[in-house]
Amino acid sequence: MIDTDKYENHDMIRVAKALLIEDAPLLLAEVIRLREIIGNREWTIKLCDEEIKRLRHELEIKKEALAKSQSSYKELRKHLKKVIE
Repeated sequence: MIDTDKYENHDMIRVAKALLIEDAPLLLAEVIRLREIIGNREWTIKLCDEEIKRLRHELEIKKEALAKSQSSYKELRKHLKKVIE
């Protein structure tokens, strides 16, 4: 640790110390907030991976449903053509 006692008579050092002491709770809160973000990062990544898997599965289901409906539509058109002719 730097010995600041020899600078105690300097106003600038006293002001800097006072400002640092005044901001200490804010700095501590920011450190805590950042640690929480870093700690939650792995959880967030896992959650995102799970959501991506869920969305991919949902997309596959919708693709299959679309393919079935397109096939049904084509069959219906063929049937209607035969009925009309």
